[in-house]
Amino acid sequence: MPFFFIRVDEAGNVSKRLDSAGFPFARHGGGCPLWNVHHAFRTPREIVTQWLELPDGERFFSIARTVTAGGGGFGRPRVDRAVALGCAAEHAGKLIYTQDRPAPEPTPDRHHLPPVPTRRMHRPLGPADRPPDPAGRYSPDQCAVRVFG
Repeated sequence: MPFFFIRVDEAGNVSKRLDSAGFPFARHGGGCPLWNVHHAFRTPREIVTQWLELPDGERFFSIARTVTAGGGGFGRPRVDRAVALGCAAEHAGKLIYTQDRPAPEPTPDRHHLPPVPTRRMHRPLGPADRPPDPAGRYSPDQCAVRVFG
């Protein structure tokens, strides 16, 4: 079963990225903060799952949690990171984590879903659906991935 894997710190810096599932990783950074790998820091050591859908309809299932390294002795720093493991939707049914989260029906109009870009750009959904644009950073006119339930 082909998986993708990503490891990020709390600031979103990617320290490891592996892909055999065809997932379109961001070229810079860890993608959108709405992706569950970033939410894993809110609930340390708990597993967080999420369905992802690209604008072309391609779907993935993602499993994330935090991991800790270091801190094994007095004065040794501890490093917390989040890891996500995922696969294409056609393989997701083989995972125990999808048993209580079946894939939602495809949505022809995905504009009501929150954006999760795997690149720096994302499409606006409406003024209430996103924070104000950071000055000089990017324009939210294109989207790469969306999340749901």
